[in-house]
Amino acid sequence: MSSLHRKVVEIELLPLVWVLLSCVIGLGISFSGTMCRDVLSATSFDVLGNCNKYLTLAFNSIVLGSSTTPLSLFGVLLALTGGALYSPAGGLLVSRLTAKKKD
Repeated sequence: MSSLHRKVVEIELLPLVWVLLSCVIGLGISFSGTMCRDVLSATSFDVLGNCNKYLTLAFNSIVLGSSTTPLSLFGVLLALTGGALYSPAGGLLVSRLTAKKKD
């Protein structure tokens, strides 16, 4: 038996299940993102992405007990809030520029 074959045979089942489950979830996230892009505007999709990051931070802090400092958490939240505020403002700017070109 070759060393590669021996290592493949020695793989435990539970870690393999977690890796495969992670792949399936990642594929599902990718497909749902593609479907959201078909339904939402670019600005709405960007805002949705920023909201997703807030939920990820909350999950990381509450459920996983992240060891982030309050200062680093404040910095991340400030950056995400800036991005969330920029998205609608950018869309508003584009719509105003488009309206001026039509006039």
